[in-house]
Amino acid sequence: MRGSRCAALLPCHSAFAVRDTLWVVVPMMHKGSAVRAMRRISNRGGTAGPDVEGPGLPERWVAAIMRSMLVALQYLHAAGTLHRDIKGGNVLLDGKMGPMLADFGVSQWLREPVAEAYKRKTRTLVGTTCFIAPEVLDTASGYNSKVDIWSLGITSLELAMGRAPYSELESEEVLVKLLTK
Repeated sequence: MRGSRCAALLPCHSAFAVRDTLWVVVPMMHKGSAVRAMRRISNRGGTAGPDVEGPGLPERWVAAIMRSMLVALQYLHAAGTLHRDIKGGNVLLDGKMGPMLADFGVSQWLREPVAEAYKRKTRTLVGTTCFIAPEVLDTASGYNSKVDIWSLGITSLELAMGRAPYSELESEEVLVKLLTK
């Protein structure tokens, strides 16, 4: 995060440890996550404007968020990094700087530029169940940076529809659906 030069990634001003706790200093994103904004709008009865048709965000908002997330992914993937947990809860808003991708807790650095990163595979099962790409479940074959694109697509559905596909199911049921559907 500290080395990032991408306006669509949450920057890190500083990081330090106190005993066994890591503290990361980042800008205050006072609007919270995109999911929080969506829920606030839904709880107010859709006061985001006349184009709100359901529990999700207006299409133009989803488009703006997706554009920023594509910029973030282009930057990360060019650096050989997988985010591996893209979802509306990890898209932070402040009203001034634009949407920013955050939470790099399960990201993986492939240490190669994008052309090589697409060839390299990783095999760790991580991420939030509803947003996991099917190939993540195939730990024998492995996966690459394309899994972030899948998660971004699911995130767009989450923000547009008000929830991620299969979010009403238990984690085990979601995994079965991902493998069979």
